[in-house]
Amino acid sequence: MCNFASFIVERSGTVHWCAGTDNHHEILSRAGIDDSRSEFAYRGWAKVEVIPPDLDRTRPVSEWSFRIDEVTTPDWFEAGHYRVTLTALAQRLKAEAGAYNVRYTQSS
Repeated sequence: MCNFASFIVERSGTVHWCAGTDNHHEILSRAGIDDSRSEFAYRGWAKVEVIPPDLDRTRPVSEWSFRIDEVTTPDWFEAGHYRVTLTALAQRLKAEAGAYNVRYTQSS
């Protein structure tokens, strides 16, 4: 299910999102990521959502729910992936009124 705010998080720590859409397939397409590989265990990315309570974006981010929108959490997903996703959320919230381009956040 695609909720605000949706992201694709790669094993490498790169986070993809698109202003104007929370559809994971659209984010994958705009980022040029092949999502035809259905074998979850072999994918190098995961669908992630950070959702405000009652979908109220004015609530403090500390109250939002972090959710991996997959059958199970990938074994490679670690605390660093969580942190870069929250960094991408902050960037997305700042740029929400901007262009409908794919944005990238690379882990350090």
